[in-house]
Amino acid sequence: MGNKQATAPSAAPGHEADSKFFGINNFGNTCYFNSVFQSLYHCRTFRTVLLDYRAQHLADDNDSLLSMLGGLFEFIQDNHENSGTLQPREFFARVGEQNPMFVGSQHQDAHEFLHFLLSELSERVSEQKKADGDTAENWVEGLFEGALTNQMQCLRCDAISSRDEKFMDLSVDIANHTSLTACLKEFGKRELLSRDCKFRCSECHALQEAYKWMQVKSQPAILICHLKRFKCTDAMEFTKLSYRVCFSEQLRLPNLSEGVTPRLYDLFAIVVHVGAGASHGHYVAIVRKGTVWYLYDDHVIHALPDDWLQNVFGSLHAAEHTDGYILFYQDCQLEAQ
Repeated sequence: MGNKQATAPSAAPGHEADSKFFGINNFGNTCYFNSVFQSLYHCRTFRTVLLDYRAQHLADDNDSLLSMLGGLFEFIQDNHENSGTLQPREFFARVGEQNPMFVGSQHQDAHEFLHFLLSELSERVSEQKKADGDTAENWVEGLFEGALTNQMQCLRCDAISSRDEKFMDLSVDIANHTSLTACLKEFGKRELLSRDCKFRCSECHALQEAYKWMQVKSQPAILICHLKRFKCTDAMEFTKLSYRVCFSEQLRLPNLSEGVTPRLYDLFAIVVHVGAGASHGHYVAIVRKGTVWYLYDDHVIHALPDDWLQNVFGSLHAAEHTDGYILFYQDCQLEAQ
């Protein structure tokens, strides 16, 4: 995945946008943005809603990150050429104004940037809705937001208490030679709270041993799974976990709350971290157009063999560490629309 010349692959079958192949210039360690951008652009539902929003609000919002991202999408969508290269310098300048952490050419975390970007987009939509007197749902939250229920059961009186929290992505711990589904099951596993970690029961009015577990109360339309490949050591240094974590092109979330019907999700994009360390490396995106998977490596794009996805499951023994880091799934009913 080194330096290669830009290519214009053959169009994939399917939607009209599948025929567009636009890479992005790397301005010095900006691959974290490039990979996240390609993943979001190739989410058809998000792209459609964002372009509609931009068309409706361009007159009163032309310099927010939301509008500027829509402008980049629009440049690709409406371009008479089917291939090219983006130069999003103005967008990067605005990102730096909004968050100085992303100023400069140091290595950045793609997941941190994704979290920042979605939060900014959601906040801007909320501001616009308030200005318009619009009471409809925030469409960014409507696409990406789900809800978890944290439950506690006191082992003395058996009382169960619960607390809901919203999420825009699921960050899951990983282990070697496992699967995404297994990691998600572990994410919601029962945990005993005892000794110094006892739970204050509202019924007993005292610290008690308790079971704690988590369930998915609301499933998002677009599900983002973040594999926690970067771990802080006892020496307060980050190291990378290139564990092998298998994932499939279709997924149903485990650990659902009672009465919740599981959604079937289709994988459409993967942000991959290339490199052995946590403080250096390179990000690329793998996206699906129709039935074909493509590698987007900054300005370079090419099609991948059908069985290539297994190469990004991760391996401690691989010569080149190409590890799936952020997985983007979409409800298959949305994908079919």
